[in-house]
Amino acid sequence: MVGGGPGGLCAAIALLGKGIQVDVVELALDVRILGSELLLSSPNLRALDAIGVADDVVAAGVPISSVQFHTADGTEIANVPTPSVAREGLPPAVGITRHAFYGQLYDAAVAAGAKIAHETTVQEISDADNGVEVRLTDGRVSLYDLVVGADGWASTVRKLRFPKANLPQYAGQCVWRGRVPRNGERPLKEGSLRGYAGANHSAGLITVNDKHSYIFCLVSQPKPDRLDESTFMDTFKGLLEEFGGEAGWARDNLEEGTISLAALHHHVMDKPWHDGRVILIGDAAHTTTPHIGYGAGLAVEDAVVLGEMLGSSEDLAATLDEFVARRYERCKLVVDNSTQISRWQQGLDGEPAQAELTNQTWTALAEPM
Repeated sequence: MVGGGPGGLCAAIALLGKGIQVDVVELALDVRILGSELLLSSPNLRALDAIGVADDVVAAGVPISSVQFHTADGTEIANVPTPSVAREGLPPAVGITRHAFYGQLYDAAVAAGAKIAHETTVQEISDADNGVEVRLTDGRVSLYDLVVGADGWASTVRKLRFPKANLPQYAGQCVWRGRVPRNGERPLKEGSLRGYAGANHSAGLITVNDKHSYIFCLVSQPKPDRLDESTFMDTFKGLLEEFGGEAGWARDNLEEGTISLAALHHHVMDKPWHDGRVILIGDAAHTTTPHIGYGAGLAVEDAVVLGEMLGSSEDLAATLDEFVARRYERCKLVVDNSTQISRWQQGLDGEPAQAELTNQTWTALAEPM
């Protein structure tokens, strides 16, 4: 398993549950993830439940039962219940930090028997008579039955094995994120996700644990700029200047050292996502913007479905073909619809219909994986 994010860790858990031995290599120094926020919606929780980790993940986050939409000054214009498709006992959605989410998956993978090597990735991948030979950056060479590339949108496995593949493209937007305290009743007394439509930018506020919420802001720009981190606080506050209500309070109470900036990309790799005994899952195969809030969900679903199918496989090539056929349209739907919302926010493609497209996507995601 190349990559120790949600897709890689969930795939490790799923495969180990089928009695398949798994090694994981991860470039990060250790389990610590520089965190911002995640929304885990009900289909995501359903997938996590299939590998037995949903309850622990929910306990590490904050249940969210609805999404509220506001004008820039904080006036609520809609309150949409979060649809639930998971089993009874699980909330409709959860707000959680990336650190907490990854930590739960990491602990579950280790407990299941995964061997995880940090500061390591693949250097060479070569076909062998009875498997695939992998040379790692730490010098080790091993023979495996299957290599799963779950190493993100800039995937090394994709570069090595699929050199002619279509690549992720910049979406025309960047996202700013920053953490704020939950002091008393502000901001967000209850678990909540709130969106704010401004004249210049779109913003949102989400609870992630008992002590903190995160505010984020989507900014349209022709190309992603690299900024000095010493300017992040003033720049982020300036972008949030038009917002009032809870978003305005959050702007004025941003915590130092928690602000991040990331360029958004989108991509669905042309089929097939596999070559011999090498397959891509998660962002390596399909990268989405966060407008539907289901990037991590797609990676988790990929992992669960792959584990389910490999656990009963007698013909690896046919199984990998079937896996891609089963996952392709669902992943493409999320990527395409998220990208469309991003384009509307940039003033492109005519009259926006974000709420309708979001609801259509959530309805589709409620269907089985």
